[in-house]
Amino acid sequence: MNQKELVELSGYQSIRNTDFAASGDVSYKEGAVLWLTTASDQVPGSKMNVKSFEREHLRIPAAVSDEKRDQIQWKASLHDLFSHRYVAHMHSPVIDAFMCSRNARHSVKNIFGEDSLFIPYDDPGLSLIKKAASELAVYRQHHNNEPGLIFLENNGIIIAADTAEDITVKRNDLTQKIIQQNGPVKVDILPYNAVMDKVLPVLRMLLSTGNPQVVRSINNTLVEKYCGNQQDFHKIAIPLTPATIDACRTRYMFIDQSQNADRIIESFRYQLPNFLNEYGYLPAIIVIKGAGIFAFAENYTEAGKRLDAFENHIKICHYALQSGGTKYLTPEQVTFIDNNRTETTVTGAGERGKFKNRIAVAAGNGKTLKEIASGLFSKGMNVIVACNNEAAGSSIINDLNNPGAVNKAIFIKTDAGDSESAMNVIYSAVRQCGGLDLLVTQTSVSGEITLENTSIADFASLNDNNNKGFFALAKYASEIMKLQNQADPEHFSDIIRINSVPPSGFNFLNHADEGLTQMFASELAPFRIKVNTIMHGHFFEDPVWSDPRTGILAGYLKSGRISGARNIDDVRKYLESMVPLKRGCRHEDILKAVFYIIDQEYETGQVIKVTGGLSVREL
Repeated sequence: MNQKELVELSGYQSIRNTDFAASGDVSYKEGAVLWLTTASDQVPGSKMNVKSFEREHLRIPAAVSDEKRDQIQWKASLHDLFSHRYVAHMHSPVIDAFMCSRNARHSVKNIFGEDSLFIPYDDPGLSLIKKAASELAVYRQHHNNEPGLIFLENNGIIIAADTAEDITVKRNDLTQKIIQQNGPVKVDILPYNAVMDKVLPVLRMLLSTGNPQVVRSINNTLVEKYCGNQQDFHKIAIPLTPATIDACRTRYMFIDQSQNADRIIESFRYQLPNFLNEYGYLPAIIVIKGAGIFAFAENYTEAGKRLDAFENHIKICHYALQSGGTKYLTPEQVTFIDNNRTETTVTGAGERGKFKNRIAVAAGNGKTLKEIASGLFSKGMNVIVACNNEAAGSSIINDLNNPGAVNKAIFIKTDAGDSESAMNVIYSAVRQCGGLDLLVTQTSVSGEITLENTSIADFASLNDNNNKGFFALAKYASEIMKLQNQADPEHFSDIIRINSVPPSGFNFLNHADEGLTQMFASELAPFRIKVNTIMHGHFFEDPVWSDPRTGILAGYLKSGRISGARNIDDVRKYLESMVPLKRGCRHEDILKAVFYIIDQEYETGQVIKVTGGLSVREL
């Protein structure tokens, strides 16, 4: 059995498929074993799993006796009903729309003829397996052969064949025939509605039960078509397929306000208690007039899964309407699926917003920024990496993002000394994830400041990159953090400054750091926004110190400042000997201080010295 072949047949190579590219679960039988590849338990873009099953345990009544069967096992039992070696259960917005139209049975007979089998809708699991087995038995009796195409009302199309090549040929043929009934709809992306910058942080906190939610959104011309008013929204307000219910539940909130943030929030606050009372759960999907679809979940990946599922749902509704009208699931069918849905959300239960799924902006440069971003990401945070070096920032996020992670790293090119650029990265965190819980800023400069050797332009640049940049980032970050605290007074946020400048010639920066930290901490304490500074001493790992041409160690050597030093290594050893703990600061030391500050809710306005016992002072 070729696992790679099954994965390729499934059509899940890309994270998001087009309207017409069919994809789904594929199985292969060989003797007493059935192998099944399924995407239902995978995060988008991750490696597919291929699971094996003993066929004797998949058949009725053996299947019925197993009360602990999950969705994947039921899928395997459905695939085992067919005698062909390969079975593929295919979906796409166009395929699902074809099967969710009122004319589905008639269209199947008209287009695909008597060799196809149409099975009326039944609840996923045992009921569907029994109905499929019964319909197959009737078909075999009348036709004396096996159907190659099985059309499941409101639940996709099954393709059966004895070779992988035949599966591909049949899939392409049926897709082309369905496309002829439904031409592609032109969809254009619409601009983000900036009003939502003040809305999402509030909604995010009001919908949080434990860890704060992550929010993802989309707005385009097709979304706009069905979200302009209550009447249009009603056309997409009821789920059509089990996949939509599994990802997004059964009911969705519509907010018919778009003028300003206060009106949107007011409408949400009014609707939320009624929604909870009627349906018993928080909305996973909120549609806002003039702004688009917003998917809420406890991690970035799950929010993306919900967003994709609901966008597909809108496409299915649209194409179904073009195919003669929509055949909705009944309330009883919807309830059955919802009660048996598989909850795939990965949460950080037990750590109320400390680290997991938090949203952080990490601003800075060099190796230290990479280590900070990596450390935050390893704790489960979503990290917006902000630096002015596009190649370096892209490299950082490429190293962090992996198929198994449920959190996300995003790069935004940022010049912290430019207030507009600083504002952009803060609001990018809102637009990408829904809010902001942590700002970590780190700066690194080389050389010394003296009246004789420092130009006014260099001094102004130094202040822009340090104090002005920190001020701008903290100013815009605190605006978002205040909104979140107003929605949830128990929510803590953090602003952390890492002073990575070397000690010699920069004492004024250290004092400026301390002054700004205390001032901001006092102002923001009522909103549970903690502001602290981490100040480290001899950080030999940073290129500011270690660069053989421009680093501080090289500068000390050239100036003869360290008596008897013959090379950079001698300078380093001397400086290490001056540290009580006999070594320089490391990245892990700084990260431990960052995590301490976040975890400690009763510390603000402090300068945490990570120096190994050496005060930050002139040598």
